[in-house]
Amino acid sequence: MYLNFTYDNILLLILFIYIILLSPNIPVIIEKLFNNIIFKFIILFIIISKGNDNPKLAIIMMIAFILTLDYIYINDSKKLSNKIKTIQLKYNEKMVNLNQYRSNATFLPIGCRCSNGLFGKMINKMCNCNIK
Repeated sequence: MYLNFTYDNILLLILFIYIILLSPNIPVIIEKLFNNIIFKFIILFIIISKGNDNPKLAIIMMIAFILTLDYIYINDSKKLSNKIKTIQLKYNEKMVNLNQYRSNATFLPIGCRCSNGLFGKMINKMCNCNIK
């Protein structure tokens, strides 16, 4: 009984230190573990089983679990927003290049065909054709 009590107190101390030192930059190893559904179920099972013996320990474990998941989701959303920003910048660069190409190109109005026919000179003037 006494050994179990000290074990729980040591675990409480470690969890307090983990929560205090927990930063938004979570190591990749912990992130991979928490992305695994089996690992999450094991942690939740441990929390539930400890809840019957030591409710303080279970509450602290749950706080650490939720904070870790929250930081992982925040990091994932930041990575996703950075990817979206880079895609948006690439798209904007392509649009600028396309607009520069369009401004340098000369387009004929719809229905314009340059010809030397009966009304050719009049149509060529309307359509900016250089046929003589």
